Amino acid sequence: MSILIGIICPEAIVLAADSHITETCNGTFNSVNKISIVEFWPNDQVLVAQAGLWPLTNRIVEKMREKAKGTRITSASIVTQIAEDSIRESKIHLDEEQAQYVNENPPALMLAFYIERKPYLYTVNVYGHGITSYPAEHYAAAGIGEYLANYLLREYAEPKSHSDLAIATSIFVSKKVKENTKYCGGDTTIRRLVPMQGFIDLDKQYIGQSEQIGNDFVNLAEARLVKLDEKNKKPRVKQTMKILWKTGTELWAKHIKKFQAEQELKQAEAKQKIGAAIKKHLLPSMKESLEKHRKNKS
Repeated sequence: MSILIGIICPEAIVLAADSHITETCNGTFNSVNKISIVEFWPNDQVLVAQAGLWPLTNRIVEKMREKAKGTRITSASIVTQIAEDSIRESKIHLDEEQAQYVNENPPALMLAFYIERKPYLYTVNVYGHGITSYPAEHYAAAGIGEYLANYLLREYAEPKSHSDLAIATSIFVSKKVKENTKYCGGDTTIRRLVPMQGFIDLDKQYIGQSEQIGNDFVNLAEARLVKLDEKNKKPRVKQTMKILWKTGTELWAKHIKKFQAEQELKQAEAKQKIGAAIKKHLLPSMKESLEKHRKNKS
């Protein structure tokens, strides 16, 4: 079981998921990253979040990856058809007991992708015929905690809000759902999908590219947002939205600063290694070649 959250922003799509999974029909639970990347041609990323019976949804994602190879996204139906076909093919191998478990504990998927610069967010119920449904709002929720999540998203997920605020909102909503819903738990995983400019067949196009938000940032934001909720019991007031925005932007700025510092350190270490390798291997070899050249010349 799970909670999946998706929010469409003007410049990105934010996806969030808890990390509690149903590993077997007997109900074994672990913590995993439940937001997968399915790559279409050429390097166009579709995010797929998984809720419910992990072995089944994982099999569906693998089938989607196989079908996506060499396929270009020219319409939303290409992605949704691959998802629906993968669901039907994955369920063929279920025995009677497994099929009954799936119907009683329905898994779900959430799909996020871009066509050019237009965002798409779908939820797909794995039970029954596995038909995709387009969310009516600018947000969506799926999984066992979707009813509480939808209630909270109506309060907090403002239309056309920046993805910084959407990240803070999804962290907060996920935390509240985990606190109040059985079988939702573990760390919250968040990915942000953006349309990146590139060239396909010499034509300028946009493809979806994603980044995972660091766990340190997510855990820190979660702690601060819970404190906010304890202090303020009026979710609709402007003050709450301002604090959510401030929390999201401040923590994200710190996260980026830390990430950049880590990257600079890695680059410095890489330069040192290259310099050491040149000094150890290349310079002696060049010196030896130069000596040979001088001897041959003389």
